[in-house]
Amino acid sequence: MSIRYSVIFDPFSERHYIKKCKKKYSARVWEVLEEAIVSILQNPDVSIERRKLETISDTDNMLLAKLVDLKIPGKKGSGRKSQYRGIVVIDKKTKTSRLLLFYHKSDLIGSGGETAKWKKIIKNNFPEYKELVH
Repeated sequence: MSIRYSVIFDPFSERHYIKKCKKKYSARVWEVLEEAIVSILQNPDVSIERRKLETISDTDNMLLAKLVDLKIPGKKGSGRKSQYRGIVVIDKKTKTSRLLLFYHKSDLIGSGGETAKWKKIIKNNFPEYKELVH
């Protein structure tokens, strides 16, 4: 049995992206989605095996991962097609999963592709994790 990690939703993500999702969908939809995110992030090893998390960068103590396949409750289609994603830092020492970004692909502005955009956001707003973003 794996150790359950504590889950933190970063205030940056709440202010910039989660707020939009809550507004677009009902409070109940967000609650169900939030429960799913917490479940995924509490068990990062299992979630990586089940392809709910994709490893981006891995060091001895930290893991940067992308949360994928987030299906919006009550909506048809796959999680990939929902275009909601998350960027997570997993601290292996403290057993904490911190959701830095939770966004819809259309929320990311600027030039370049999706990856270039979220990397820039991480570098500009989370300097403590900049070394994990290559």
